Amino acid sequence: MRLVISCMFTIALMLIGCEGEKPSPELTKESEPLVSDLADIIAMNTAALGGDIALDAVQTMVKRSLIVERDFRVTAVFATDRLGRMRVDIFADGERVFAESYDGQGGHQWSPKDGQSAASERGTVVLSHTPQLPNHIFRLKDAVAKGHFVELLGRESIDDTDYDVLKLTLSDGFESFLWVESSSGLVTRVRNKRALHVDFDDEEKTIENSISDFRRVGDIVHPHRTIEVDLKTGETLVQITLQELEINKNLPERYFSNLLQEVPEI
Repeated sequence: MRLVISCMFTIALMLIGCEGEKPSPELTKESEPLVSDLADIIAMNTAALGGDIALDAVQTMVKRSLIVERDFRVTAVFATDRLGRMRVDIFADGERVFAESYDGQGGHQWSPKDGQSAASERGTVVLSHTPQLPNHIFRLKDAVAKGHFVELLGRESIDDTDYDVLKLTLSDGFESFLWVESSSGLVTRVRNKRALHVDFDDEEKTIENSISDFRRVGDIVHPHRTIEVDLKTGETLVQITLQELEINKNLPERYFSNLLQEVPEI
């Protein structure tokens, strides 16, 4: 069960800051970044993902993903909406084994043994972060409007690919670092510090996500592959493959607060 819970928090990218090794990149700045540079990068990212009209039309997003952690496999059904709510249900061998959500005000969790209960205060904080991060329902262009802060730190070349490196600071102070490919405008690397589950296993690691396999789904473009690596050891922690993405699926109002009902199918 602990491994299942660990997988679930990885797919949701539930993040929380901590002390210890710094997740921030060490960059050699070619010049001081300009505000106009940042605006151009965000505009390029928006265009690469489908454009303003297509992205703004997405009101709900439901993902079904295969998660592989070492030799362990589960299926996750992860939903978000434009109100900043989220829910994830985890299935192993066809049976639902864990679920949790954030309904805009509080966090909830469910297990077969304990039923539904309130998430801890720390757990609720990380649940609330999830929809705000890139490659979910909100994008870089939404960050400022949502009360977050984006800054251009500099530029970096990795494996012959040039990146603009951004720092995203959420309104509550949580920091994440994003590598935006200069040629495509896509965010293909994300680095942050997090515990896989703050209530069950609060060991924090600096983790880098390698994001790839961008495909068009309807009118938008979305990544279908994520590999998470422990930056300190180089160990691959989790591999996530998006199998299905539903856009603007009708989700009942209680979907994000009542984990006993509206159980998704896999």
